[in-house]
Amino acid sequence: EHGEQVTVRDQRTFTFPKLGEARAERARIISERARGAYVAPTKLTLQKAVDEFLAGKRNISPGTRRTYVDALKRVTDRLGYLQLQQLTKANIDALVTELLTSGWRLGKTPKGISARSVKLTLTLLAAVCQGYVRSGKLARNPVFAAEKPDHVQPVMKTWSAAQAAAFLASTAFDRLAA
Repeated sequence: EHGEQVTVRDQRTFTFPKLGEARAERARIISERARGAYVAPTKLTLQKAVDEFLAGKRNISPGTRRTYVDALKRVTDRLGYLQLQQLTKANIDALVTELLTSGWRLGKTPKGISARSVKLTLTLLAAVCQGYVRSGKLARNPVFAAEKPDHVQPVMKTWSAAQAAAFLASTAFDRLAA
């Protein structure tokens, strides 16, 4: 009937070589459920999680969507095969190192992407994982444990007054001069 909540029992069978190991696992599950920290195992891959994250982003502009897709493609190309619950700080640290050293290809020469682009990628990956933490499918967000690279703001070089005057003088008679 309509309006009635249906509760389905989730029963799983585990096999252990020793009775003590089985009892320890049962105690861990009971303890985590009592604290509200238990996360049932799932085979959800990082690729699928990213796809679901992007599908849920309905109120973003096409340009922002393109930025999200491009940034997260760097992750899924390298780690998309992993089950989301198997994603670790070590995986993310290795990803950061790879992106900084050879994350972008121009022709056949690998080149690292900027620290700012890596930070954007990690921010989006953290958002993907945090959604699954909130929904109870992930115990913690492994991206928060990873160290983000430092973004060094480039030093701007300005012209001296003499250089600016020389430029203005050289363009004074140009048809596009103001």
